[in-house]
Amino acid sequence: MKKKSINPLKTIIIAAIMLGCLGYMVKCAIDCKRQVEALNEMKHHEVPTYQIK
Repeated sequence: MKKKSINPLKTIIIAAIMLGCLGYMVKCAIDCKRQVEALNEMKHHEVPTYQIK
């Protein structure tokens, strides 16, 4: 009893999961980029204090 027709609900669920994963990956990438930028700014602020010592 195999049906050749594609189950629209299944397709929608798979598409939703894929979009969710993609959105999550983009969000993580943006968060990582912000953290790296924040760390770089901290390093730039810390460098002069080390040079004074």
